[in-house]
Amino acid sequence: MSHITAQDVLKQLQLFRRSLPPPTEGDFDMREELLAESRRFLLSLERDHNVVHRVCYQVMETVAISAAMRMGLFAAFKDGPTSIDDIALGCNADPVLVGRLLRCLTAFGAVEETGTSCYDHSTVSRAFTKKDNEAAMIFCLEFLTPSWLCLPSYLEENGWRNPESATITALSKAHVRDGSPKSLFQIMKAAPSRVLEAFNVYMTNFNDGHKSWTEFYPVMERLGREAKQDASAVMMVDVGGGYGHQAAELKHKFQQLPGRFVVQDLVQGLPASPKDGIEYMEHDFFAEQPIKGARCYYLRYIAHDWSQEKNVQICTQICKAMEPGYSRLIINEWIVPESAPSKFMTVQDLNLMSVQGGMERTLLLHREYLEKAGLKITNIFWPGDTISEAVIEAGVA
Repeated sequence: MSHITAQDVLKQLQLFRRSLPPPTEGDFDMREELLAESRRFLLSLERDHNVVHRVCYQVMETVAISAAMRMGLFAAFKDGPTSIDDIALGCNADPVLVGRLLRCLTAFGAVEETGTSCYDHSTVSRAFTKKDNEAAMIFCLEFLTPSWLCLPSYLEENGWRNPESATITALSKAHVRDGSPKSLFQIMKAAPSRVLEAFNVYMTNFNDGHKSWTEFYPVMERLGREAKQDASAVMMVDVGGGYGHQAAELKHKFQQLPGRFVVQDLVQGLPASPKDGIEYMEHDFFAEQPIKGARCYYLRYIAHDWSQEKNVQICTQICKAMEPGYSRLIINEWIVPESAPSKFMTVQDLNLMSVQGGMERTLLLHREYLEKAGLKITNIFWPGDTISEAVIEAGVA
């Protein structure tokens, strides 16, 4: 076997990069695997000084991109290579400042240098010309990042215990000046309008690329078969379901499902204009569940917001309302692998830790709160990719 030199590897990498085909809908998982392997390859090349520079200064990429967005730098690029002077003219900024930012952005790969003092878009800069991605940057940098920076000292002050409080959080430490404990939603109410507008845009597209649970959960087999047919029977209770997107999707896609579809939430979470065929009910999921014996009680993005103890309380109220052998509890959440979880899952886990004492859970942790609530897992349905949420199906134990 011939010896492969670093120069050989470099040539192969350059060849591969130039020949990489554009992304398609069907190659998402493969590209994610390529990204993961590429990161491992990059880490294997690093020496101590590379590690320190990357870890300590990686936030500068975010800072430089945010400054460029605010300045309108990316929008000032013409169709093709653009000079520093033209970019500066386009965003009404000092050419010296524009040049300094562009050099930093080039070093991070956020723009491409095409010649002396000439630059063009990269995949990074193009991404941040889109409104939803720009909104993600605004919300994450201006609202979430201060809490992430406070997380190490918060954890130390908390005695290195797993955070469980929804009000005594790193987010509260970062944003509440008088030191009083406040929840995520209380803090968001006081946030600048720019941040709130960005949040609304960001959340609209947050689930892009995620499979709907109805795509891989056998709805007719698990819910339709042997469902009660009488007019008062309830097919689905979407607990904490907000505007009712999940209930409306289920009813629309599976019109042969009998029964009523009910969405429950606090009054401020319910829509002003209800969706056709959906009933709305004001309800606090920590209180007694008023709808008894429904075929399906559904929780999406609820469990990850709360501690184990709070999830036991929520699920206990549902368990008491369930009809043994008939009712099913569906939890539509990530199940974090015990080994080799995705970066996005783990980042979101620490984000939830920072802002409200929640967590993304392993199967063991999901099973723990369900069993304490008197429930048992009857089935698990996997989406078949690395980004979509799984379906945990549970019944009365």
